[in-house]
Amino acid sequence: MSNKTVKILFLIFIILLFAVSYPLWSKYIPNVSGSDKKTNISLEKLVSFDQITSISVKKLDDEITLSKNKDSWKVNDKEADKEKVNQFINDLKEVETIGVASINKENFPEFQVDNDFGYAIKIKFGDKEVNFMVGKPGNQSNTFYIKFNKEDKVYLAKGPIYSQLNTAEISWTKIEPTDEEKN
Repeated sequence: MSNKTVKILFLIFIILLFAVSYPLWSKYIPNVSGSDKKTNISLEKLVSFDQITSISVKKLDDEITLSKNKDSWKVNDKEADKEKVNQFINDLKEVETIGVASINKENFPEFQVDNDFGYAIKIKFGDKEVNFMVGKPGNQSNTFYIKFNKEDKVYLAKGPIYSQLNTAEISWTKIEPTDEEKN
């Protein structure tokens, strides 16, 4: 082999090595697709959970509002199951985006982050509120698609809330045990 051929083969090898290792090094370079650290949005950083006054969950025409009244919770003016509400709030704290799924508005219905299919969540705390849509479940356990109302992005998020999203009032109300159950 001539010296020129060896140099060309070496150059091709370096280019291929560079291309194959791209996923490993790209996350360390700013503004490279897939390395945007801003995609990880945590509800715990957006919401002051100790100041929550209400949480609304809406799907189509069905809506429930969980309202805090001192140390108790109400669901549409009925006494709510405090344990279920507290568990839901704890699970909301764990919600975090893990990547951008789409920035194309035409694809948003595919992720069901719209009023026809998704759950509209409104969390009020202090004099602020956070609004977002929870869409269809993701491909992995405890993942789902989420869109914050003030953003034109759909994110893949992780957290254990999807199975708890329910607009049936009965699923949130406190159920008193019957006399038979007490004995």
